[in-house]
Amino acid sequence: MGDSKLAPGKDDKFTIESLARDLLLLLTHLQWKDLSICGFSMGGRWYYDPFEHGYHAPPTSGVISQQLLFLPYHPTRAVILPFRVTHVILAGTLCSTLKDLDRYGLRINMREPSKPLGLQERRNIARATLERTFDPAWLANPTNSVRFEWWLERMISGGRPTSVILKQARAVNRFNFDGYHDKLPRDIRFLVIHGELDEVVPFYCGREILQRIPWAKPVEIGSSRGQVQNYAFGHHWFEYFDIQVWHDVVERFLIKQNQSSPNARL
Repeated sequence: MGDSKLAPGKDDKFTIESLARDLLLLLTHLQWKDLSICGFSMGGRWYYDPFEHGYHAPPTSGVISQQLLFLPYHPTRAVILPFRVTHVILAGTLCSTLKDLDRYGLRINMREPSKPLGLQERRNIARATLERTFDPAWLANPTNSVRFEWWLERMISGGRPTSVILKQARAVNRFNFDGYHDKLPRDIRFLVIHGELDEVVPFYCGREILQRIPWAKPVEIGSSRGQVQNYAFGHHWFEYFDIQVWHDVVERFLIKQNQSSPNARL
């Protein structure tokens, strides 16, 4: 979804399925045979690789990641995935459309502005949206101010037109995964990362994923390597705790895969 642009002169229809099929085309082109997928949030730009594995994850959302896995079971346009998905991380995401829109989600005005927004207007809108991805304590901590400003500048300098953002936002509110999770192969391992302080996608959405995928595991709480201290983190989960904590969480999750399939990619 990232820097997506509309085709000139065409009224492109965005759906979660069409975006998943775009992702399938990309992964097919890369010719990777074993994949581990990290799907974060509902959609939008995310390209974050703190683990320095020597390769990068294609930007994808948790919703699109799930839809990708459901394509072989499509009632009329089923497709065989030309690769094997071994591990999936679903972070700060959901498996059904968001119900409490008055309380959760990003504050996006669904009407296109009548004129281009100035820099300060875009900054004000971006600030209000970005603040929801953290909790009040994180925002009030002065040691996080530089990082917050980095995120803010990244948001307002992005290349996505408003028309694309609106189409993507509507797509996230129009999908139905009922009955599909039961069809997923049991040999795909799932890890759910979801913070109790998430004001974009509520914590109960992560619990719902665990109900629909009963063999999925939540990130563990504890003091051992590969565990987190608690679930007191917001939507941008990777901005909480030392980055080594998340490195160890991912590494522990993938360790069996690394032993059995050293060429698998994240």
